[in-house]
Amino acid sequence: MVKVENRKTLWFLTKQFLKINRARNFIAILAIILTSTLFTTLFTGAGSLFLSQLETNKKKYITDCHAIIQQLSSEEGQRAETVLKDASFVEKYGKDIFLGIAFGENFPYLLELHAGDENSARNRFALPTQGRMPQTKNEIAVSTTILDALGISHKTGEKITLPVSISDGAPEEETFTLCGYWKGDLVSQYQFAWVSEDYAQEKLASDALDGASDTSDNIFGNVFSYAVWFKNTRTISENIRTLNTLSGLSESGRSSNGFSISPAYEIAFSGEGGISVSSIAAFLVVILLAGYLIIYNIFNISVKNDIRTYGLLKNVGTTGKQLKKIVRMQALVLSAAGIPIGLAAGYIAGVLLIPVLTASLNEKTETVSTAHPLIFLFSAAFSLLTVYLSVLQACRIAARVSPVEALRLAENPQTRRKNKKNFSVSCTGMALQNMSGNWKKGVIVMLSIAISLTTLNVAGILISRHNFKDISDLYLAADFQLSKLTSTADFADFHAISPEIRQTLDVCPYAQETGYTYFSRKTLSMPEHLRKTYKRITDKYLEQWGYDWDETWQEISASNQIPVLYMGISRAVFDQLDWRGEPASWEDFQSGQYVIVNYPYNYYVDKTDYYYKKGDSLTMTCQNGEEKTYEVLEEAMLPYLLDFPYTELISVKVYVPDTEYIVCTGDNSAMRAIINAIPGQEKKVQQYIEELILTEDDTFQFTSVLDLKKDFNRYLSKYYIIGGLLAFVLALIGIMNFYNTTATSLISRKKELALLEAVGMTKKQLLGMLVFEGLFYLCGAVIMAGILTFLYSRRFTDRAIPLYAFLPFALMIPVLLFIAWAIPKVQFRKMNRESVVERIRQQ
Repeated sequence: MVKVENRKTLWFLTKQFLKINRARNFIAILAIILTSTLFTTLFTGAGSLFLSQLETNKKKYITDCHAIIQQLSSEEGQRAETVLKDASFVEKYGKDIFLGIAFGENFPYLLELHAGDENSARNRFALPTQGRMPQTKNEIAVSTTILDALGISHKTGEKITLPVSISDGAPEEETFTLCGYWKGDLVSQYQFAWVSEDYAQEKLASDALDGASDTSDNIFGNVFSYAVWFKNTRTISENIRTLNTLSGLSESGRSSNGFSISPAYEIAFSGEGGISVSSIAAFLVVILLAGYLIIYNIFNISVKNDIRTYGLLKNVGTTGKQLKKIVRMQALVLSAAGIPIGLAAGYIAGVLLIPVLTASLNEKTETVSTAHPLIFLFSAAFSLLTVYLSVLQACRIAARVSPVEALRLAENPQTRRKNKKNFSVSCTGMALQNMSGNWKKGVIVMLSIAISLTTLNVAGILISRHNFKDISDLYLAADFQLSKLTSTADFADFHAISPEIRQTLDVCPYAQETGYTYFSRKTLSMPEHLRKTYKRITDKYLEQWGYDWDETWQEISASNQIPVLYMGISRAVFDQLDWRGEPASWEDFQSGQYVIVNYPYNYYVDKTDYYYKKGDSLTMTCQNGEEKTYEVLEEAMLPYLLDFPYTELISVKVYVPDTEYIVCTGDNSAMRAIINAIPGQEKKVQQYIEELILTEDDTFQFTSVLDLKKDFNRYLSKYYIIGGLLAFVLALIGIMNFYNTTATSLISRKKELALLEAVGMTKKQLLGMLVFEGLFYLCGAVIMAGILTFLYSRRFTDRAIPLYAFLPFALMIPVLLFIAWAIPKVQFRKMNRESVVERIRQQ
């Protein structure tokens, strides 16, 4: 036997096999394109989602840097800056001096005054895009949001007068010259103003700037902060440890932690949100399996169809190793044609899916796409791995075949089938007999289709777990809510809903009901039972609350005056109270003789603890100095969305009817307004509020059921689109597998089918047998999908699954039934273009 060593000969044989298998090549290239597309879409989506959420958290926490250190004294700041200058792994850093705050009646923002460099401004997304950073004492740079609130034009050189509080001192009006500005964020309640370092040196106390190491609890004595960017983000934690070691600040300074990772990068590296590693691994397995099943089947069928040729090649000296190489070279050529197309298509699909992936409820998100080379490298590598694994079996078949066995298999590929007794001579019986002779091939086809059906079921289950009513209950207390409550109580407007606004809302013709909550602060002499209740609570939880609340409790205990959050509520709000005991009636409550008092949270010391019990007396002091004694009607609490939204750990909430509140306080401006629309009139109510209220004052915090529903549908669309697209591609792979199996089966069984027709079997019966084979494949796929879905639901779902979750699956069945009928019929008609005699002679 002469061994063939010529590489050109092997390449020539590879090209010949490619030429005689053009139909196979097309299906294989299409399968490789789809597999590569899925891999690239996955890596593009995962990478872009990671970067999008990183950018979102940067904007959320208003920090762009990798590491931060805050609230340092002048001496600590000098130590930190010296280390940062000398550190070779630091790309850049920014120095920031916090001076104080500016506020006024014209704008409801917390405006922080800082002196810093461009890096500090860049870190806070507050770098002037017009003009420059301040350089002289009287210069200032602010956002367009502040300029608009003050009614100042967007033009450098304009004068800005602000009441400024330096180092927590009394506010004093100062006039600055605008030297730069940038586009502000209307949503953010935190705004920044930049002044020069000369101004900071002049205004701050000398002991804060000129060397005194003040580490007391006065935050304004520790005003220096630094934002740090590293050259390599992969070594952030290691770099931070090095900086802390070199500076010695890990146990000094107000932060007590020295340099620390910025919140955005901490969340990103902790794996919160985004696509988890386990999810990516699961997607990789599904895609690899789907691609493997079709490419495996394609090459197995192809090798078996060409088995006589491989046998003859082996007979003339080609080794098994060389035959393997011929099969692999075919796969590589087809991969070279399909993978680049798949990479391009997958990247485009990934970029288009980013807005869907980043969709969030009630939160503004950033959208960032990436074309990192590693995306294409990993996608190509996984695609090649899939192809390589898929052709292993085909390589073994080609390498192990002997010339005699090749001839036998080519002439009668089903000689190994055992003759069975008691065989039912019918279309269904013959279909089952044919499938049993090729059961491995059938399992591959069924599993390929089952994966797509399972994907549809999983997507349906995930969607069914999200209910708009549950979401609206979480984010809304009514169809529409209106307030000026900011993220901090110090800058919230508790009296934003004026009588004029209430009147406007009350006469809205499309509103079903309106409701209001009012708020003011009062104090109350602390009875002995209330002191004991808070003594038990503070003994257990004060350490967790922190030092500030310890001081607060000591002051309250010494004065024997408990803070009271005095709230007036209307009927619509009263109906949403969460009662501890039996619900009270509005008629009794609005009489003006009763109050409702809140109760301790369930996680406190004892569920039987109380502030005031039903029937207790409570005396409040009104605006005119008169005292009024009320009886406690019941204990209850408002939902968070209607209640006082800020932390007051040591206080009592007292609820009275809105009319009684106005009489007692003299304040007829509400804290919140809620509006429920007449069913079907939500759009008109929103338009009414926008035109008559929001156009006059755009600083209101307005929440709408329509906006939430829009966000909810956008959020759900990720499951519809991603699940649907994935199921579609996987279904296409399964259908291609079914088509390829059916087509090659008919070609290899031409003689067998011709002989059956020759001995009297009609074309209708032959077609019925082939159609039943397709239906059996489909039934097997449905059963497999059911088993896989059951296993998923048992493992990941702890609630009953509604039937509508399986609607996409049910709609897919008729489509697959049609395909199971159409493909065999089309192939059979194509085969019948030749006569029975011609088909027998060809074989």
